[in-house]
Amino acid sequence: MVVAAHLGFKKITGIEFAKELCDEAVLNMTKAQTHIHDFKWEVIHDNVLDYSIKPDDAVFFMFNPFVESTLNQFLDSLEHSCKQYPRKTWFLYASPVHVGALLNRGYKIIFKKKLMNLEGKILCKN
Repeated sequence: MVVAAHLGFKKITGIEFAKELCDEAVLNMTKAQTHIHDFKWEVIHDNVLDYSIKPDDAVFFMFNPFVESTLNQFLDSLEHSCKQYPRKTWFLYASPVHVGALLNRGYKIIFKKKLMNLEGKILCKN
């Protein structure tokens, strides 16, 4: 999420079922906000499949969070939301084990970086 803020995204949403990881994300984003201004962010403590996608949700960060079937179920919900409320969507995906699920749905890799043993990709779909 901090990377998205550094890249200039103005609205960033994180969804995480582990409370301790939500708390850490809030601390990280609060620190980032002292250096980077003019963006909104939200960390949601929930199961991604129970999350109700908002019409303006467009940027999603994932650190290889779940199995491919869960990712596909979430992408089904996101596609439904985008049909109702068309928009460009972004995924910032660290350790992208199931990147094929996004590529199969028309997402394009616009940035990739590997640091030591950690790989990251940013994908976008209009």
